Parts: sequence; C-alpha cells; structure tokens
Amino acid sequence: MIYPVSLLSRSFPNKCVPLLRRNLLTMIEEPVLTSLVPERPCTIVLAEDEGFYAQSWNTWRSTLVHEHGFSFAQISVTATHDFDAALRELSSDLSHLGTHDAVLLSRGPMISWLAQFYLESLPLQGLIMVDPLPLDHGDSVQALERYYATTSASRSLFHDYVEHYAHWTMKLEPGSVPMMILATQLDSDVYWKGALRTKERHDREDRQVVLVKSDNEDDLRDRVTRWITDDVL
Repeated sequence: MIYPVSLLSRSFPNKCVPLLRRNLLTMIEEPVLTSLVPERPCTIVLAEDEGFYAQSWNTWRSTLVHEHGFSFAQISVTATHDFDAALRELSSDLSHLGTHDAVLLSRGPMISWLAQFYLESLPLQGLIMVDPLPLDHGDSVQALERYYATTSASRSLFHDYVEHYAHWTMKLEPGSVPMMILATQLDSDVYWKGALRTKERHDREDRQVVLVKSDNEDDLRDRVTRWITDDVL
C-alpha cells in the first residue's frame, strides 16, 4: 500500500519526505531552504528496470538536488508477472508522489515502454527514456527475449506483455510532452535502432525528441539537466 505524501510526517532532514510501499522506502528529496542554489519547479522521478544495469542512477540524487536545485524521487515497480498490474502500479506511484511537475527518468526497455502507455491517459512534465525499445517491433522483442534468457529480472513481466501483445496497441500522439532519449548501449545496433524508432514515433514538427548517444554518466547527467532547464521549464 502507498500512503499519500500529505498523510506523512514532513519533519525529516533535508526536506526528505518518505513514501512507504510494500516495505520499501522511497525518498522525495528537495533542496534545503538555506541552499544558495535556486530551487527549480521540477521533480525528477527515477524508475529503473530491475537487474538490467549494474549500477543504479540513484547516485545522481545528490548532484541533481544540491548542485542543480531539482527535487528527486525514486520508485520501483514490483509487479513482475502482469503488465497490466505494472502499469497500474506505475500510475499509482506517480500520482501518490503528490507533485504535478514530475519528469520521469525511465531507465530500461520495459519501464520506458510502460511510461509511454502511462502517458496515454496521465500527465508528466517531461519524459526521459534510457535505452527504449519499441516492443511492438519484432527486432526489439527478439533482442529483449535474448536478454531475458540470461537473467530472471522482469522476465515474467516481459512474457506476459508478449502473450497479450495484441491488447497493447500504443495510441500516444506524437509530441505529447517534451521527450529525451538516452542511448547508452553503444555496442548494440539493436538498441540504437530502437532509440531511433522511438524518436520517430514521438517526433512532431514543432516538438522534436532529443536523442543523445553516450555511455559517459557525467555527460549524460549534464545533458539531462540542461535539457530540462532549456526545453521543459
């Protein structure tokens, strides 16, 4: 169960607000009131595919909050066998953060695919997708199938999506919100093509998706902060 932020105590250091869910604790951290860095009207919400990357980008928290003035939160989708349930959980988690200025940083193919379906009916201030794959395209499905053959992380969720593939037709209009794509799998042509196809899906003449190809974390974090400042705020 998720408890709305409004029902929780706010007497935490560094303006951290706890969000309790299924024995997990997700912190919404905001710049301290005494900070010399101007607070920005934006909460970056990190959601990652479990087990897909060796290291979480939760390490970005301190820099984004204390050096750039963003608020930061992290959520985890724990539904691992039902794509429909995972989408409901993502929607519930984002709504219970109690913020209307969220930029979702979805890191990994499954969470990025979920994020696009989320946007069909619910709002975001912006969406950043890391290594997205268009999972209505055969090459992308096969690439993820090969990956999940070597790891148990999110395998059941992926297989549930594939089994009910016809039910999940993406209807999201191009240019619905500002979007950015980070392509970090530099040794994989499939992921680069996936990034390009995702960009083409969401490009609009007056709102182009920004695409960055890099595996340098510092460079990617800098690109993200500049993009939010210039294109979202």
